[in-house]
Amino acid sequence: MPPSAKRRCLSVPLDSINEYDAVPDGDSYELPQVVIPMVLGVSGSGSEPSSDDGEDPKEPQRTGPLPPDTPRVNKKELNRDEDADVDAFRKAVLADIGTWVKELPGWSFAKELLPPLDPALNLDDVIRVLKTGPNPVLGDNGWTLFANPPPVPPGRKSSWENTFYAPLVQIIADIIKNAPSTRRKCLHFEQRPNDPPLYTYKSYTGMPDGQGVLVPPDGILLNQNRSWDEIIFTAEYKKKGATNTESRNKNIMQLCGNLSQTMRDDPARRFTYGITMEKFDMRLWYCDRSEVVVSESFNIMESYDLLVHFVLSIAYPESLWDLGFDTTMTRAVGEDEGQYIITVPDQDGVERKYLTLQLLDNHNADALRGRGTRVWKAVELVDGERKGNPVAIKDAWIDSDRTREGYLMKRILEDLSQDDREKLRPYLLTVLCHGDVISPSGVADTTRVVPETTKRFIMRALNRNQTARLKSQGESRRGNHAHIFRHPGVPKPTVPTSRRPVSNPMHKTRIEYDQKTHYRIVFKEVGTPIVKEVSFNNAFYALFDACLALLYIHKAGWVHRDVSSSNILWINDTDPSKLGRGKLVDLEYAKKEDDASQHLIQTATPFFMAVEVRQRNYRFFDNEERGQTPMERDPARGHAEQHTARVGQSTDTSKTPRRSEEANLRPFRYMKLHDIESVWWIAVYLLFYRGIHPDDRPEDLRELQDSIAAAMFENTEVRSDVFHLGKQFASYIDKLHPSVQSAGYVLESIRVKLNEAYKETENAQTFSGVSRDTTALWKTVCDQMLNIAYGTKRSSLGQHVRLVPPEEPINAYIASRTPSRTIMTSRNTAASVTNRLEATTLATDVKDPYDRSDEDEGQTKRGQE
Repeated sequence: MPPSAKRRCLSVPLDSINEYDAVPDGDSYELPQVVIPMVLGVSGSGSEPSSDDGEDPKEPQRTGPLPPDTPRVNKKELNRDEDADVDAFRKAVLADIGTWVKELPGWSFAKELLPPLDPALNLDDVIRVLKTGPNPVLGDNGWTLFANPPPVPPGRKSSWENTFYAPLVQIIADIIKNAPSTRRKCLHFEQRPNDPPLYTYKSYTGMPDGQGVLVPPDGILLNQNRSWDEIIFTAEYKKKGATNTESRNKNIMQLCGNLSQTMRDDPARRFTYGITMEKFDMRLWYCDRSEVVVSESFNIMESYDLLVHFVLSIAYPESLWDLGFDTTMTRAVGEDEGQYIITVPDQDGVERKYLTLQLLDNHNADALRGRGTRVWKAVELVDGERKGNPVAIKDAWIDSDRTREGYLMKRILEDLSQDDREKLRPYLLTVLCHGDVISPSGVADTTRVVPETTKRFIMRALNRNQTARLKSQGESRRGNHAHIFRHPGVPKPTVPTSRRPVSNPMHKTRIEYDQKTHYRIVFKEVGTPIVKEVSFNNAFYALFDACLALLYIHKAGWVHRDVSSSNILWINDTDPSKLGRGKLVDLEYAKKEDDASQHLIQTATPFFMAVEVRQRNYRFFDNEERGQTPMERDPARGHAEQHTARVGQSTDTSKTPRRSEEANLRPFRYMKLHDIESVWWIAVYLLFYRGIHPDDRPEDLRELQDSIAAAMFENTEVRSDVFHLGKQFASYIDKLHPSVQSAGYVLESIRVKLNEAYKETENAQTFSGVSRDTTALWKTVCDQMLNIAYGTKRSSLGQHVRLVPPEEPINAYIASRTPSRTIMTSRNTAASVTNRLEATTLATDVKDPYDRSDEDEGQTKRGQE
């Protein structure tokens, strides 16, 4: 069984694979990655978003023609157990970046991406000083300290490499010393190749060859190990020249690991820098949440002025903001390690400050590019004193031209009648304040807009032997899924292995990201994602409430588009005698179902993604048979084919079907039915992947369930068969624990009705990519989820059903991130739930699920208490 199939051995909750492609070790299958031409609604770093008729003054709008729906991209899984294999983590970072990045000329890089040079400094004057004096730092042939490199000691090549570049420490110190700036000195460069920097949240054992460290305001830098949140840039060296492919690739891989670690471990980091050196050839690196850029290689012995400019721009910035540090988020003095004071701007222009109490979630921050979402439990500070109850702060980098989540929630409510609006409110979080993070210059904090360039830097160069090996292995790597189906109880997919895509680094494309804006939103409620909920009943009660929320969102004409177990919270009532409530969260990707706008990238949660969305193809609406071209059938694939043609690869246009004028052709669009299917997959995940605890069955039965779970959630073909083919899912139900098998049969009935709804919708002659009214289907789903929540009360041991507790990452610095939860064995919930059902008018024909007459006397007494 592959390691990823053993849910009880994972070091991270499975739902944290959000944004990654969960493919088992050794599997070559990948979802296609596409390149789409960039169309930005705003341009320029720090530009103010445009307004919309004065209604929402800070709400940006997209301009320009766009394809019908956003392609979803599953990002590579970042290995959370970096201590075991730091190279695996670095390779995952490289895979996430892509095969190439933009390459700018050195001085263009300095102009666009480095902090502005202090106007009081004249670069020529500084260089002139470095060339004069009794011991000049610069000579006719470059830096004098590099004039006589040390000899290579036998058997100590690694140590000699660090010795070779040791003069760089003194060179940078001399550059800073000879620059007469009145600004605060911020840079101290050092080499600690054997000391891994300290981390706060994310473990990483990589040791940079060199590091530029932030100097404290008092100028006193202690001789101790640095932490990632005080490192401005890292450096990696290789004595062999850039023509040595192996050294070059290793240098890049190590630096990218450093860049990623800086961004994911430091919550207050907006962007970061790096340098790589092969002999005397240096490259400058920059990365933020939407872009990775590298400069052209320059020889520091010849183009020494560019090195001087780089050092001085980092050493004497106008503010720490220019170095990538978020000055609206600072370490809390006198509080516990890992606590911050966060400033959140409100729409009324008032800035509120919050003290973080606990980091609730940060797995989306693992990816180098993307949203970088972190969620904090915090409390408001008024005049330095704590005020009120704890709240939740969501800190994320969203596409600059997306409607902000606070406005989206407002618009969804406005699109409902007054009666329905009040019914929906209890199932959404309450927004206290929200707004874009504002820079010291008074504009929104955005990622840089890098100038377009035709130059591409290949991240991993292949030598001739590697290229030939990849070509020869292309066919042999097909269908490498066999290890998933080792257990005889798990059928193989119906899709032939010859039709599965092959992962080949030679053919990968690069993913473009929109410009992003730093955004924060504060919610009144703090809850537990059901992926971390250990009470089976609570998880399905929360799922039931999420269904009600989606019902009204769909009634308003909107779709959520990112329903997952992390986006459904369970919030316990302050009164233990009352039932808690589920809340649907993360509406940042919600949009009108008939909205034809698109963004370059939407990362997705593959575990819970509808089969059609993952395949980007309607199952019951065959565009190809109706004569649609690839671009019309799937804009993402069409753009990919255009990109293939641009880079010189051949494309066979003779096989492109001609469009039929009479055919009713539709590009792929996200529908309401896809939201409903995501709910179904969450329920399946809770039953199969999370499982029941304690599980008193024999080991072989537990392993069989693990294998089924791995096949359903980690293989696209099996996933499609399970949802669409009759009897396949039903055949898995008796492999579940007996206490939840009845829930499995309920999900089978929902699956059948969902497929019928798909077929009815997509076979309609008037099908336009928009679902029909889903109210009746939602009624069925809500009823069944409620029946599961109450009907599955006890395990075979006579206990209330519990889910397998999700294991926390072993590298978490704060052990109390997810407090243990007491399992409520009984609650007096009839009144609260009955009121909820009456408000929704959905379960009128369902037998009362809250009859507690079968509970024993002891449990009844506890419920009354």
